[in-house]
Amino acid sequence: MKIKLIKQLAKASFDNNSLNENKIKIVSSKLKRKDLRSYLRALKILDQENTLFVSMPITDDEKVKNALQIRFPNKKIVYTLNKDLLAGIKIVNNDLLYDFTLQGKIERLIGHFYDTND
Repeated sequence: MKIKLIKQLAKASFDNNSLNENKIKIVSSKLKRKDLRSYLRALKILDQENTLFVSMPITDDEKVKNALQIRFPNKKIVYTLNKDLLAGIKIVNNDLLYDFTLQGKIERLIGHFYDTND
């Protein structure tokens, strides 16, 4: 089976950026083993593209959650508690990392300081 068709099947397995278990069962029962591997890989990639991972020191900040939902309306948002963060949040959007933490800002300042003194 062509990779393009497998990718189309993977896209069709989503409803509102969420995996549809019934569609996956139907499609996976019809595929050969090699095509099934490619299909699962495509599902994993699409799911990662449709998911926003957010690490925060507290997980019940509704103001931040509402702002993220407005900023990323078509993404499924997964919140994780990270007590190691001093202040701020870390956001992973597909392969992009946005570091809005105090520690990240300090590290960038130190890096910039060393870069300008070389």
